[in-house]
Amino acid sequence: MLTPPAHVHWAACGPTTTVVLNLHGDWTILDGDGHRIWQTLTTRGDLNALVHNIASRTGTTPDHAHAAVNTYLNHLCTLCLLTPNPRSRPRWWRRHR
Repeated sequence: MLTPPAHVHWAACGPTTTVVLNLHGDWTILDGDGHRIWQTLTTRGDLNALVHNIASRTGTTPDHAHAAVNTYLNHLCTLCLLTPNPRSRPRWWRRHR
């Protein structure tokens, strides 16, 4: 699962999301499907349902939409806006710290 790292801050404003990368002071605005993908990831929504929604709305196959979403997610990772979420430690680890 991909998540924004700690140095990335974002805010949704209507149909867009502004994402700020604090390391460099860079920012980007996500709209359309990019906004919907970001919101789905950050709210732990169902990305597969979103892919099927994109496919039906655009008239493409779910496989094509899935490939396009994966390409977009890889681009966000390249920009350091998303990172693979490290596996969380077992619950017993958190209790005995």
